[in-house]
This record gives sequence, structure tokens and C-alpha cells, in this order.
Amino acid sequence: MEHPQHPNLIFIKEGHKYFLDGVQIPGITGVINKYLFPDDLKGIDEEVLRRATERGSEIHQLLEHADMLDMYETPEQVMYQEERDKMGFKHYGSEVLVTNGTTHATAIDKVYLNEDGTVDIADIKATYKVHKDKLAWQLSINAMMYEHCFGVKVRNMYCIWIKKDLSDSAVIPIKIRIPDAEGARLLQADAEGAETFETEWARPYHLEGVTEDVATLLERSAEIEAQIKSLKAEQDGIKAQTNEAFKTSGAQAWKLPYV
Repeated sequence: MEHPQHPNLIFIKEGHKYFLDGVQIPGITGVINKYLFPDDLKGIDEEVLRRATERGSEIHQLLEHADMLDMYETPEQVMYQEERDKMGFKHYGSEVLVTNGTTHATAIDKVYLNEDGTVDIADIKATYKVHKDKLAWQLSINAMMYEHCFGVKVRNMYCIWIKKDLSDSAVIPIKIRIPDAEGARLLQADAEGAETFETEWARPYHLEGVTEDVATLLERSAEIEAQIKSLKAEQDGIKAQTNEAFKTSGAQAWKLPYV
């Protein structure tokens, strides 16, 4: 079964550019690095980063072709096939383009179809170590966008890790999903050009040991905080309009709840 494509979303590999309805919009990797993990790449030589990016792109392409053609020949492809089959993953799509519908887009490395009609999503990493905090944000936003674009529930999130020197590999469950409200708030902050972004979910795996009840409370707290900020922005707009109206009428001052 071939995965459907978003009808208005295009990705240009040269320059790594996304276009929604003909308008270029940013991806999410830079946003996550900028606001949540700004120090992770400090001190790393640009040439090292460039080679790592090229290596990552090469492995993504190898695994995309392997699943499309059902042929696993290179060491990376064989290691991937072994890990995928251990989990019983049923390939549904590779490099699936998704968007929040307005400001940002990305490509999900792997989508696997479940028997109950839901999907699992996975990100491919070819590094020496796996950054679970960053992956939680990346895959949570992936899941939010996927559900928005295709109306299908994302059941589980994974990292499929093939160590840089090919000495090891693993499927790593990413169990903490950042609330959609927080993911949406991060993308909105970037769209508005905010300098910083504050969230209690900045390092989600620091919460890994909390009970399910506490995790639910934290998630609800994050949702309420996002609602408060949205209502505050709406209130500020109403106050500004009211001020203009009273200036026009000649009034000197006003105070809620009564004028």
C-alpha cells in the first residue's frame, strides 16, 4: 500500500526547502535547535557538521530505496531490516511530508501501518549517541502534523538507530509525547520571531521517572498555560480596540468590568 501525499506540500532536496501552496516555509529541526537546544552544536566545526549532515542524508536515502524496492544489500540496509523486522513494522511510507497547515513543514523518515488502522512513526539516526530529549520534541511535532494532515492517529514513536561506525543498532521507543499545544506554541513563537521560548517540557526525559498521574497533570498544565497565553493575547487586542474607541468618543479613562 502506497502512502498518500499531501497535495499542496513540496520538498526540494537542493537547499532543503519546503513549499506549501507555492510559499516557502521552514522545517522544524532548526526551530527545535534554536529555542530548546541552542548549545548542542556549539564548538563543533562547520565541516564536521556538513559531513554529518551528508552522511545522514545518504543513510536516509539508502533506507528509503530499500523499503521501496524491498532490497536490503548494504550494511546499513541489512541492519535496518533486522531491527525493523524484530519489531514487526509494516512499511507504509518513507520521507512522508507533513505540515501544521500554515507556518512549518517536515518529512517523517518512516511511517509503519498498524492492524488497528493507526500508524507508528520513526526517525532514523546514524550518530554515536541518541538525544532522546530532542527526539521527543521532533517526533511529537511529527505526530501532531501527521494527524493534522491525514487524520490518522499516531500510536507510537521510535528512533531507529544505526551507530555511526556500524558497530551497533537498535530500535529505541520515544515514550514521552510533548503536548500538541506546546508543539504548536513553539512553532508560533518561531513564526512570530520570538527571541526565546520557555516551557517546562524543554528536557522531557527529566520527567521520565514520574508516575502516569503526574505526567497527565503536567500535560494538562501545559495545555492550560497555552490557553492562558492565547486568551491574554486576545484580551490585549480587545483592550487596544477599546482604547481607540474611547479616544474617539473623548473619554479620558476606562476600567473593567464597568466603564
